[in-house]
Amino acid sequence: MRQLLDILATNTPVPESQRPAVRSFLFHTRARKHRLDEKIAELRTTLEELCSERDALDTEIRKHAAALSPIRRVPPEILSHIFTFAVKKTRVHFSSRRHGASVQSAFWTSISNKVKTFHLPKLETLQARSGAALPLDVYFSSRDEDTLTEAEAETYDLLVQHSARWGSVYLSGSEELYTRIQRVGAPLPLLRNLEFDLYLVDQPDDSPLDAFRNAPRLQEASVNAGSEWSKLSVLFSAPNLVECALDLGSGAEPATLNAPILLPHLLRLSVSHRGLLRCLDTPILEELYYQDGDRNNSLTDLAFFHGLPRTLKTLVISAAADTTDIDFLGIVQALPSLTRLASTSEMPTDVVCRLLHTVAVAPPPTPTLEHFLTRWKQSTGRPPAVDYALLISFSFLPSGQISAQEQNNCFVGAWTSHL
Repeated sequence: MRQLLDILATNTPVPESQRPAVRSFLFHTRARKHRLDEKIAELRTTLEELCSERDALDTEIRKHAAALSPIRRVPPEILSHIFTFAVKKTRVHFSSRRHGASVQSAFWTSISNKVKTFHLPKLETLQARSGAALPLDVYFSSRDEDTLTEAEAETYDLLVQHSARWGSVYLSGSEELYTRIQRVGAPLPLLRNLEFDLYLVDQPDDSPLDAFRNAPRLQEASVNAGSEWSKLSVLFSAPNLVECALDLGSGAEPATLNAPILLPHLLRLSVSHRGLLRCLDTPILEELYYQDGDRNNSLTDLAFFHGLPRTLKTLVISAAADTTDIDFLGIVQALPSLTRLASTSEMPTDVVCRLLHTVAVAPPPTPTLEHFLTRWKQSTGRPPAVDYALLISFSFLPSGQISAQEQNNCFVGAWTSHL
């Protein structure tokens, strides 16, 4: 055998006497190698199964560990900005971040067709990535004032198919878009904000809001076109409004309603006609922005202010007529919860001083007014400096101070309470 091993280490031919031994060795060695290959194959299969199980466990570990990560507490809007503005521009980093973002449904719930390259497949991808439960924020704007393009019509029709998920909607476009809006008849359980900016040549008989009556969570609604008093009834379907601006001046004032429209959550209201306030029941109203277009100045009637909610804290008045005869002190006394009062019209200095002096030195129960903003006129026959000196004297009162500046021959001033 030793001689055979020596021969194997050289190029010398194997002697005839040794050939049977070499053949026997090859037979047994090949058989053993075959058995080892079979065992290795079995072990390799087991190893692959173990590796697959390990990878699955690793994935579950990462998911559960991520659930405890503080980043889960970061609002999706902030994460979206981080992804947009803070990611490195190299392809590797961008690809990694994009892959992570593509599986986050909250990143794909805002849909806008403002981009010129917007097309239907992109919208379908957004819809698929946004999941099935999160509210969608939709911005749709057509580029023609008369008609929708074929692509715009297809896009809008696809969006309407998902109207049950609409959370915030902005629609801007043509008269054709207005007619399509009227076809939205499905329930809108998630809709909170709604805004229309429509190119309407003729004022339609029906309001765009009529198509959105079935929106129990609607809180804010805005329509660029004016409407008639008869459309006020649409507010019956919006009990969750917290902010509302009404500009209903066309047509005759409606007859007294069977019952005022209850808006139990309304906090901010802007109106241009006092008759609107008689149609609304706003038990927790805190801010009222009132533009009085009546040249006869209906603001001189204090009964109007006594009828306002006792929760009112902010009152901003814009009057078309002269405010000389308006009893601002009576307004403050009629609204004991009022803390902010502003008038965009000019007021005589004497009126301003009388109001501030009464508020500043009045004994308890004193009005709670803390801020008063107005524009006062220069008194006839008295230098402007005297007016300003008279007003600024209130800075020495312990209850407040005055700041003012001259604009277009009028002083614009603000009084702030120290109480």
